[in-house]
Amino acid sequence: MTDTASSLLTLLLIVICMGYAVHRLAGIRLMKSRSLRALPKGPRYVLALLGLWAALFLAIPLTLVWGLVLAAILGICQAVALWKMRGQRHLGAGAGSGTAA
Repeated sequence: MTDTASSLLTLLLIVICMGYAVHRLAGIRLMKSRSLRALPKGPRYVLALLGLWAALFLAIPLTLVWGLVLAAILGICQAVALWKMRGQRHLGAGAGSGTAA
């Protein structure tokens, strides 16, 4: 019973990591230039790559621990991003409520 539950949880975590990576990569458009220097860079792509690595490591039984570590890092990054976005919304809401002098 424990093996089945852990296998299902691992499969669910793989699907979540892959879904996250696909969601992050959905904004990529094919560029005319195919060189690596022309590819866009930034945190969006780094987090997508982290999600793909986590899913890959979770799929290989001998690297399950590394997959869990990468999935935890990905979760922490997502939580921090959501927390920062929430803070920016609060700051943005108060800026328009003042009176003009």
